[in-house]
Amino acid sequence: MRTPHLRYRAYLLLVMNTGGFWVDMSTYTNLSAVSKLTPHLCSEFFICVVDGGNCTEFERTSKLIIDEYILEEHFNTTMNVFPDLGDPTAPGSVSMRAKIALHGQAENAGNGSVGGLSLNPAVCTPSIRAVM
Repeated sequence: MRTPHLRYRAYLLLVMNTGGFWVDMSTYTNLSAVSKLTPHLCSEFFICVVDGGNCTEFERTSKLIIDEYILEEHFNTTMNVFPDLGDPTAPGSVSMRAKIALHGQAENAGNGSVGGLSLNPAVCTPSIRAVM
């Protein structure tokens, strides 16, 4: 079920492990580009983490945002937490860690991929996205 509760849990995982910089708009080197990627990232998050589907696109989009659009200091922090960013089947990917956090067990984590946790989940809502 696609509930705000699951999105919030995934977001808490990100913040607890990396820091609260995701909600600071100055974190992003190109906020316009990130805002355009956010709807796709959110839908892929649900496909991968919530619905247990394929995580390749979620991981790819997460990696793109992290590689290209966040400040270097935050990039380094993120890569320390998600060393396998970009590989949806690796234990240190955003996808896999999000699945484990949401579902509680590695065996329920599916094919793995945790890339989409790199944004404030509030931007997944149309009202916030429109403001950005």
